[in-house]
Amino acid sequence: MWPSFAALSAIVYVGAGMHYSIVPLLTEVAGDTARIVEGVFFFLFVIMLYCYFSAMKGDPGRLSSLVPSLALALDEEWEPHEGVKVCARCRRGKPPRSHHCSALGDCVLRMDHFCPWVNNCVGLLNHKYFILFLFYTTLNSVIVLACLVTAAFKVTEWGWIAWFVLFTIALSTFVFVFLLLKWHVELLLKDATTIESMTGERENDDELPSHINSKFYRMRLNRNARKMMGDRVWEWLLPVPTQKNKLIVDISRRPVSAPVSLVSYYNSPAFERGPLEESRLASSLEEIGLPNLQHKFEENSIDGRTFLSLRFEHMADIGITSYHDKYLVLGVICSLKTLEFEHLLLPSAEGLQGDANV
Repeated sequence: MWPSFAALSAIVYVGAGMHYSIVPLLTEVAGDTARIVEGVFFFLFVIMLYCYFSAMKGDPGRLSSLVPSLALALDEEWEPHEGVKVCARCRRGKPPRSHHCSALGDCVLRMDHFCPWVNNCVGLLNHKYFILFLFYTTLNSVIVLACLVTAAFKVTEWGWIAWFVLFTIALSTFVFVFLLLKWHVELLLKDATTIESMTGERENDDELPSHINSKFYRMRLNRNARKMMGDRVWEWLLPVPTQKNKLIVDISRRPVSAPVSLVSYYNSPAFERGPLEESRLASSLEEIGLPNLQHKFEENSIDGRTFLSLRFEHMADIGITSYHDKYLVLGVICSLKTLEFEHLLLPSAEGLQGDANV
């Protein structure tokens, strides 16, 4: 608790020092330009504070707040043939890259680490806010240092104590946060987490064949950045949730119930055999508000098991391109998978696949 209190105290002290000490001195040197600099600083300062509290108070992706089987099936990195890991502490099935956070007493989706400075775990849902907090803190530290150096010769004898304290805090903050930001950006571009870098779980992910050119490598870095920061480049610096993560969580928290017609069909022998019956498919898609998808399933002769195994990345192959439609269909599939994976919600002790929980 005290590290987060210390971090917040330093933030408030620097903000107050900027307004009451630095800007008045800078005004004597730069005139009205000092007010412009102050405006830019506090604009970034507000964004920084918002990111800080979003990382501190936001849900990092606690599995207990989701439906485990839905979170599992909606995870792009999970493949059914790989089986399911079960947390030995939570005693529930968990998606890949999720780990148990001892401080929270819960598993966290794509857990990166527990950060004492924000007194929260950094995971799938608040990792972007954490990175942006580091980014805007670095920018503000640079502004403060530049202003302090510029106004240094205007400092009076007794003012040197306050100047030195501010300079020390700003410089140490810049060095520490910049190195931390550099580390997390490198992990982001490799699509890895702090835990994975320490345990070597994804150590070969950044190894590319020698014949791969730099253009391909840049494309992969761009893909990894979009995965965490958002599909649109202009979203990367904005403290807003990515569309994809928001949809995953919305569906996992308020799952779409599988249509009655499809549930009854799922429980019948016909589900194993041929294509989905036209009448059942039509009524099922109409129930979830996607009647326009019927012809796409019919054209591709989607049978029961094929429907159940549809993956997010394969939706575009059968003409389902929007995030909204993809996740509505996945919500229905996952509701059916809840029937199939029901034993994962309360696994037996002998069925636990213990893993190195962090």
